[in-house]
Amino acid sequence: MKHSLRPLAGLAAAALALSLAGCGPASRTGTAHTPVGTTPDAAAPAAGALELLSAGNDKGLYTNTYAGDGAGGGRSLRSWIDYASATRTVLCAQPNCTHDSDFCTAWIDPEFSETDYVLGDGMLCAGYGMDGMTLTLRGSDGSDPRILYQTADEVVPRLTDGTYLYFEQQTVDGEGGSTNALCRISLEGGEAQRLFDLPYQSGSDAGILGCVGRELILYTFQWGDDPMPEQTDDMSQEDYDAALAAWEDSQQGSHRICAKDVDTGAERELASWTSRIGSAGSTVAMAEGTLYLLPDQSLGALTAIDPVTGKTTTTDVAWPFAMEEDIYTITIRGMVGGRLIADVSTLEGDDRRAAIDPADGTAAELKLNYLSNGHVRGIRILGQGNGAVLVCYEQRMEDAVAVGSDGMTFVGTDVSERWAMIDDADFLSDTPSYRDIQTA
Repeated sequence: MKHSLRPLAGLAAAALALSLAGCGPASRTGTAHTPVGTTPDAAAPAAGALELLSAGNDKGLYTNTYAGDGAGGGRSLRSWIDYASATRTVLCAQPNCTHDSDFCTAWIDPEFSETDYVLGDGMLCAGYGMDGMTLTLRGSDGSDPRILYQTADEVVPRLTDGTYLYFEQQTVDGEGGSTNALCRISLEGGEAQRLFDLPYQSGSDAGILGCVGRELILYTFQWGDDPMPEQTDDMSQEDYDAALAAWEDSQQGSHRICAKDVDTGAERELASWTSRIGSAGSTVAMAEGTLYLLPDQSLGALTAIDPVTGKTTTTDVAWPFAMEEDIYTITIRGMVGGRLIADVSTLEGDDRRAAIDPADGTAAELKLNYLSNGHVRGIRILGQGNGAVLVCYEQRMEDAVAVGSDGMTFVGTDVSERWAMIDDADFLSDTPSYRDIQTA
């Protein structure tokens, strides 16, 4: 379950970030350029090879569980979802534990929001507080915490090679500007090392799509910086509309995918294109070691790129539906049972989902869905492992009122979700054979 509260005073409560499971990177919400997980049975990377961090692996997923106290309050606890048994376990083995202090291995300090990652045989906890970031290493059960890194800057863990943790760190300068850099720190501790600046700001649609060997696969973009024309007193509406249309036609986005060596900084370009304002031109994802591109606002062909060799192939897609409304965006959600999952969205909410065979472009429409904020959505993919998918297939929102320890009243929304495992074959055949996640 997830609970979101906002105080009457208007302060926003901190939101807990949840990463997608898989051997690949976590998906960033709100972007059509979404890193997605690799296949659960993919071979472990060779010694020294980079591996993207995620909340889960082929066995399960770390997630934060909200536990109510029966009086309108509660706390967030570290939990593990086991795919094989379809169970969620709070990471505390102490009998009769009240889960309300750092003596509990599952307890999360309420001053922090936290994202947890699988890291080798243990876990990495990234805590986000008012004073900055803390990266803490723990055992897989949440025990034996050891602070690895603390900073007042914004930090996002990204990769590991078994020796180092690699992370993005965004630093604000004295003039209000900021730089985002890739840094690393030994998993044994010590000083962090700044490797190189990244050509995007933290939280943007650009970012790390995947990795091969010692190279990052980066997607970056840049838009023209000509200012939008202003309408002056002596300019008619017709003249202004013409000037605005000419400006829009002149504003192009330059998009690029490259492989960048973390040791040398050397780059290999894998793809590049331009787009007009209002469109990225292509939606991009990396799944099962291959880069995939689809047009972001039309039902077009699928492009596949081998990031090792740079070889590119294009395959026509037999889309199983036509869209009567203008397409807002297409998002590649990942790979299930050898099929690429693509969501097609419109501003009017006529969302559709297709499962595409990248080998020949054949495709089928998937119709398993649920209602979210008044819109019908395809069931949400949260993780994968051993031929099954962890999904959210139901969501309920109710008004909630709570009183804090200081007597302050909070009102907001209580969001309840049902998570379940579903076999790949049932997912692809629209068979709702859900195995609900039970609390152990």
